[in-house]
Amino acid sequence: MRHIMAFVRATMAENVIDALALQGCLDFSVSDARRILPGLPSGAYSYSVQLGQGYEPMIRVDLVCLAEDAERFAETIRKASHTGNQGDGMIFFAEIQGAIRIRTGERGEATLRLGHK
Repeated sequence: MRHIMAFVRATMAENVIDALALQGCLDFSVSDARRILPGLPSGAYSYSVQLGQGYEPMIRVDLVCLAEDAERFAETIRKASHTGNQGDGMIFFAEIQGAIRIRTGERGEATLRLGHK
């Protein structure tokens, strides 16, 4: 199993969500993130009093999938979030050592069967 964690522009979130759903990825999370990136043009980011510096609003997409689906889902995210401009985002992969479905106690890859076609 693989964990895909992607940071994409907030303006591209809807594209990514729709594209993953079309690929049969129905179980993932999306959360707000803030990217601290020095060197962006002043109009490209917001300023946070809490953080004390400029940031760019991003969306974090997290999903766990079968290893054989990881490349397809990552490429789906990449294509759906691509603008061609600096700061489009990043996609990271990590191996998952195990999983347990809380409701049933199922373990391993069986925990993913309902969320990915």
